[in-house]
Amino acid sequence: MHDAVAQIRNFGIVAHINAGKTTLSERILFDCGRVRFLGEVDEGTAALDYLPEEQRRGISIRAASTSVAWRDYRLNLIDTPGHVDFSAEVARSLRVLDGTVLVLDGVRGVEPQTEAVWRQTRAAGLSSIVFVNKLDRPVANWARVLDTMRLRLRVQVLPVVVPIVGDTGLVGLIDVVTGARQEWESGGAPAFDLALARSQLVEAAADFDPAVMGDFVLDRTVDVPRLRAALRRGVVAGQLTLAFAGSALRNRGVEALLDGVGWFLPSPLDRSPVLGLSGGTRAARDDEPVCAQVFRSFVEDDVSLLAVRVYSGRIDTASVLARSDQTAEFTVREVSRLHADHREVIASAGPGDIVALAGAPEDVPVGATLFAPGHRIVLALTRFPLPVLSVALEPRQADDLAAVQAAAQKLTRADPTLALRSDEARGALLLCGIGELHLEIAAERIRAVVGDRFRVGLPEVACRESVRRAAAGHGEWRIAELAARASVHLRLVPAKDSGPASVQLDSRLRGNEVADRLAQQIAGRLRGSLREGWPAFDLEVHIDRMDGQVGPDVDVLPLYVEAAEVALRRALVEADPVVLQPMASVEVTCPHDALSPVLGDLRGKDVDILAIDVDGDHACVRGKVPLGKMLGYSTRLRSLTRGLGSFHLEAAGFAP
Repeated sequence: MHDAVAQIRNFGIVAHINAGKTTLSERILFDCGRVRFLGEVDEGTAALDYLPEEQRRGISIRAASTSVAWRDYRLNLIDTPGHVDFSAEVARSLRVLDGTVLVLDGVRGVEPQTEAVWRQTRAAGLSSIVFVNKLDRPVANWARVLDTMRLRLRVQVLPVVVPIVGDTGLVGLIDVVTGARQEWESGGAPAFDLALARSQLVEAAADFDPAVMGDFVLDRTVDVPRLRAALRRGVVAGQLTLAFAGSALRNRGVEALLDGVGWFLPSPLDRSPVLGLSGGTRAARDDEPVCAQVFRSFVEDDVSLLAVRVYSGRIDTASVLARSDQTAEFTVREVSRLHADHREVIASAGPGDIVALAGAPEDVPVGATLFAPGHRIVLALTRFPLPVLSVALEPRQADDLAAVQAAAQKLTRADPTLALRSDEARGALLLCGIGELHLEIAAERIRAVVGDRFRVGLPEVACRESVRRAAAGHGEWRIAELAARASVHLRLVPAKDSGPASVQLDSRLRGNEVADRLAQQIAGRLRGSLREGWPAFDLEVHIDRMDGQVGPDVDVLPLYVEAAEVALRRALVEADPVVLQPMASVEVTCPHDALSPVLGDLRGKDVDILAIDVDGDHACVRGKVPLGKMLGYSTRLRSLTRGLGSFHLEAAGFAP
């Protein structure tokens, strides 16, 4: 079993949008014999872009899983979205992977979302190799792409497969390790000095193998297996990044990349054991208690499914599992491998497998840990960005509200970056998300379930409220005719980067069961108040003391709630409240001759311009801007640049 786990490679394909991720994934499926014809993203026939919204728009929206065999390896692949609005799909996929293939456009090189997914990969502690794609284009520049990687990603990147470039672009490839050549046309030349490339590989590998170090110092030839093994140690340690070349569209260089995935990316054994926040560790072995983590929860053909990564033990039909978010247990009815929207039933899943489990309740959240009863372990959760935009979903008739709400709630359970709030003033629902495209697609998916039973409002930024300093408040509420009185003393304390406002109770309020229940109910009411309007963030409310005088026939809860609300309002006034708006990092690329009008327009949007780079005929402007100023900017930019401009937004915190 140890040998079987050693041959597993769990990896994701990550990139900026339109770098060719899904096209590369399709070629991998074809070369591994998983599909019999090549699907195309632009034609809506890609196997891994199976949602109607993906096929219509030609982009990936949901991370799609599949499993293929290549030589002696079992490859569990997740094709992730490249659009920034769906970065949460990337985050939850990386949580259950061991490595990544970073795809770069051979013309554009490192792009804004490239940097974002690279940061996510590094934060997750994953090893990476690089595939420089689209080298069949005459304007592609292999050496420039590697230079931009070193400059913008600050990474030691070494070429392993070098392109042979001719008048028509990519005409062949050379394996630097073995010297093997593959050419489709004659007359080309390597895009890199091969002797220098191999010398760099040997020098880098020498840091991870004393024998290679000796050969390097004595200028002896290093044999291929030893060089590969040493390079693999460097990649697994996260200290080396190896670059492969090719064209996914032409299916060139894909087989060499697949070999590289097997040779260089880590197996589950290389990242074992997994450490729990509680419950110790679990090694990637069959005889360990079961430990798995949920990275996707969904319903397919009326069957509730959990996509999980198994870290230890074996899961089969009839396995009983407990979950970290509740004490309830459930029985697995079916174990299957995922292939996009299809499932292949298997007998069992063991360490390193990525599978779907049927039989779990629908309310299991993303990130929950599954474990064998009596062997509790809780793995770290993935932190997702909080929603910064909202749209109103307005039912056309009062009877439509329940149906729209049910469909929206089902969607928010599957997507942790969506949130649903009620807007009683408008009789509508507020759907909150990451960006305009995110919300637009979410509304389309709700409409696919309930039909045209609601209207969608314009996007609005989701502001927050917080406080600048600590303050105390005292509130009292009386009913004179009943001789009843309630008094509450509380404090507000700023708590930087703590998330939604919390309410905490002084230990003295927990004297008995009745008092404890009353205090908990009051705290719950205050939490609800802090979520109304602009929700409060990054502050703590401490209820220090409650006292009063009531008769035996008086309902005490409304008295204390009113007193607590008065105390909270008074404390907020003294705490110097501030409204915070979401900010974004913006990068605008445009033709050089359109730079002046683009800059003028950006300055009118209060953009704090940080840098302007000019590269050939194009210019790139980077800055920071209030997110609300950029709503609908794509139409404006197309007008200013004759349709030749593009821009990228990335969440950059909040500011007053």
